[in-house]
Amino acid sequence: MQYRGIDLFKIELGLNIKDYRMSFRKEIYTQEQLSEDANISPDFISRLECGLINPSAYMLLKICNSLDITPNHVLYEFINNKSLAMNDIVQCKMQKLSAEQKEIVCNIIDDLALLNEKSEKYIKEEIENATKKGSTNAYI
Repeated sequence: MQYRGIDLFKIELGLNIKDYRMSFRKEIYTQEQLSEDANISPDFISRLECGLINPSAYMLLKICNSLDITPNHVLYEFINNKSLAMNDIVQCKMQKLSAEQKEIVCNIIDDLALLNEKSEKYIKEEIENATKKGSTNAYI
């Protein structure tokens, strides 16, 4: 992905890693701390976050492991199958929750599924009713 000779992938990847590093903990998590945790030079982290270099798969894994995320987190916008990537992100976030919080999230998901089911049923009924009446203004 190039724009006027600039590799947008490197820039976006670097910004994504920086965003996760900055939101990793409540206290400040510096490039130096990340580099120490990942056993990578601070200069490498700096150049990566500035979009100057592409990490190898191994280096990306070391960084993601230190941030307690998967590569899907920082590569999400580049992944074609967003559903699979999002499943991974949700699973990682769920692991950090207490049992009670996980139960609440599951209940919310159940409620959303039920709401979606009811919405689909309502829309189908409205289309059928409009079709039976011969209306040309059927909902889509």
